[in-house]
Amino acid sequence: MTLLRHFSPADYVTITNGAIGVLGILYFIDGGETHILTGTALILIALLMDGLDGAIARKFGSKHNIGVYLDSMSDSVSFCFAPAVFIYKMFYDIDRGSALENTDNFLAVAASISIATFGIVRLSLFSYFKEDKLETFLGLPTPSMALFVLTGGILFQNYAWFLLPATIAIGGLMLLNFPYPKIRGRLVGISLIGVLAGLVGALMGIWDHPYYTAPLGLSFALILLYIASPIYYRKRDIGIQGTMDRQRKDGT
Repeated sequence: MTLLRHFSPADYVTITNGAIGVLGILYFIDGGETHILTGTALILIALLMDGLDGAIARKFGSKHNIGVYLDSMSDSVSFCFAPAVFIYKMFYDIDRGSALENTDNFLAVAASISIATFGIVRLSLFSYFKEDKLETFLGLPTPSMALFVLTGGILFQNYAWFLLPATIAIGGLMLLNFPYPKIRGRLVGISLIGVLAGLVGALMGIWDHPYYTAPLGLSFALILLYIASPIYYRKRDIGIQGTMDRQRKDGT
């Protein structure tokens, strides 16, 4: 209890994020459509908690710097291991043979490993480069990858040949030095819509609503736009640099 007394309000939210992630993994392991959707809803709730702990930390402050480590540990559970288990349960079929005998099973294992390992490295780099103090993320954040995996996995569960290679490729963006905007200003509302749409879709699926894929599709579309956002930033930077070069040339 002595240690817990030193925790800040944001730390408890962060720990809750990790606990929800563990619960989501357990639902994924159980398998079955309802359990998969329930686990998805739980990880999306963990996504909301991940955004909430930052807001609480800014409002109430922190008594120490342990929150950074707690955040990475919780994120590794909810946004690295949980999506990896999700992919394995959704796309690996033991009746098809081992991963060395069946292409779909091989891709399922490869995608699961890439999500977990790339995600862990991404979180380590986040701490190493102290990205919480930078203007942008250096690479695709793990929560964004998790949202892509969960919504895409449900929407394209019958298209493993497309989704699994896409998952591996997009997972690689977590390790590339591309600038991704932090969720601030109007992006807060857009991000909230994306996560809540995914959550509503998962809950509708649990209740067997025939149109549960519609909100999931909206969530998937929004996360694709975010994944592609470095293209916009790159063009903007090129445009700004070109303008500055022209101004310097005109001034000489």
